[in-house]
Amino acid sequence: MSALHTAYGVSRHLWSPDDSWLAVVRERDEQVVCFEAESGREVFEWDPPRFWRGVFIAAVSPEALLVVTRAREDVRVFVLAVPDGGVLAEVRLDVAPGDITVEVSADGATAVLLSGLTHDVKGRGYELTWLDTRSLTVVGRERIHPAQGDRPRRMVMHPDGLWATWVTPQQSMRFDEPRQVERFDRAGAMLSGPVFRGSGDLRALRWVDADRLLVAIEPTVLARPDAGWTRLLLTDPERGRVLIDGEQQARRVGLALVYSEVDVHPEDGRLLIAWTDRLADVGEPSPGTATVIGRGGEVLASWRTPTAHYGAYGAVWAGEGDAVIELVAASDDALSLLRREAFDEEPRVLRTDRLKRPVGASGWGASGRGMTASLTRSPKGQWLATTWSIGRYASDEQLSWVAAPG
Repeated sequence: MSALHTAYGVSRHLWSPDDSWLAVVRERDEQVVCFEAESGREVFEWDPPRFWRGVFIAAVSPEALLVVTRAREDVRVFVLAVPDGGVLAEVRLDVAPGDITVEVSADGATAVLLSGLTHDVKGRGYELTWLDTRSLTVVGRERIHPAQGDRPRRMVMHPDGLWATWVTPQQSMRFDEPRQVERFDRAGAMLSGPVFRGSGDLRALRWVDADRLLVAIEPTVLARPDAGWTRLLLTDPERGRVLIDGEQQARRVGLALVYSEVDVHPEDGRLLIAWTDRLADVGEPSPGTATVIGRGGEVLASWRTPTAHYGAYGAVWAGEGDAVIELVAASDDALSLLRREAFDEEPRVLRTDRLKRPVGASGWGASGRGMTASLTRSPKGQWLATTWSIGRYASDEQLSWVAAPG
């Protein structure tokens, strides 16, 4: 059985495109740390220049890592060499250093940065800056002036690397407020996608392939009977369609579900979505829920798996056929990986790992403490990564990874 490796106190992490290394941003000091995946050995640490809190990382290639930091007066972008950690390129961008979002194209060649207005402009608005990640030269910049309402909080880049995508932000507390998917290219062209109605902030936004965008929203209108759960929409922006709206599913099932992760089947594009119940008390056992969705938005299967804590559940494809790997809390301080060969079969336990206490963790050993955990696959499927935290007042998360069982 392969060894379990853990990085403690992680605020962000990512895998290299070839699964050979992973990089994390440490919560306590926002240092960038790179690990060799196979051995768990720390390859390098890199201390960014002094900044406003906020360091973003993205994989450019198996040999390079993009790092974006917010300085006092600007935003700074670096490309670091892997495995030695040397600076290959550096640039300062004259954009507002407040809240920023960074995304990189699937081939690693282009990065786009969403920021507030530049310093010499007054009024509402935000800016898209497009960069060539090899030279860090600016290849496009477009100022966007939205309608009344805050700017988008999450942005993703289309797999072709040509479009930055977001959902129009909430402008009022109306539960039937119209929202739409917007896309901007680096020449400033805009396309609008499917329109749906509902309030709430984005919890997740992800292109699952070239023509399907997953949108997860936390409703904010507490008076509604379905408030307090995650509304999941699968959309086709190119054709202006909503393929599936989880609002109807949740009402039919009668559960308060919280979206955790989504995994795309490597062979046929089916989606495997992991959920947990929200209505359980902290520290109480509760089943996790997995849902399989076809390419057209149809629900193909759904099942529930017991876990010792209501927030500790995950599910990913095993890589072939209908086989699924699930993550559950085996006890207060242990996680188990299960394998389910078919949707209607009982799973078997692959391994159970006892979690080691992180230094300074609060709430560990306290009565009624909570555990949260989620499961993802690395880009090539060689590794399973678990993001977890223990403690009612835990301020950061831990990241553990293990080789995917053959």
